[in-house]
Amino acid sequence: MISVDYNKNEPYILMADDDDDDSLFITAAFKEVGLMGAIKRVNNGEELIVQLKELIEKKESLPSLILLDLNMPKKNGKEALKIIKGDIRFKQIPVIVYSTSSTKSDIMESYSLGCNGFIVKPNDYHEIEKIAQKIKLFFTEITLANPENQPEFFL
Repeated sequence: MISVDYNKNEPYILMADDDDDDSLFITAAFKEVGLMGAIKRVNNGEELIVQLKELIEKKESLPSLILLDLNMPKKNGKEALKIIKGDIRFKQIPVIVYSTSSTKSDIMESYSLGCNGFIVKPNDYHEIEKIAQKIKLFFTEITLANPENQPEFFL
C-alpha cells in the first residue's frame, strides 16, 4: 500500500488499483487540480476490504471516497463493491468505479451493486486531469458538504 500525505484525522480518498501507471497518473492529476491532501492506495479488492476492516478495528476514520478499479487480482472491483455496499459499516462510503472497461454490462452491474459513479479511464493525461477536477468537485463540494447526499454520475 502506498500513502500520500495521509493524516488519519482528515478526509481522504482510498484508491484500489493494481496498475502502478494508472495510479501514478490519477494521483498526479489530483495534485494538479489541488486535491492531494490525502490519498491512500491498495493494490486489489482483497487489500481494500482488509484495510476497511482494520480501520474499523482501530477506530480510525473511514475514507470519504473510494476510487475502485474493476479488473484487479485476488478480489476484483465488483466483488469488493458488493462487500462494501452489503456491509452496514461501509455502505455509506461513496464509491466511484474508475476502470478501463466501457461495456454497458460492467457499468450497469456496477450501479446495481451500489457504486455512486462510473468513470472510464482515458488514455490522455489531459482527460485524466479533467476527471480529477470532477472528482475534486464531487469529493469537496458535494460529498463533504453533505455526506447524506451521494449523487450518481457517469463520466
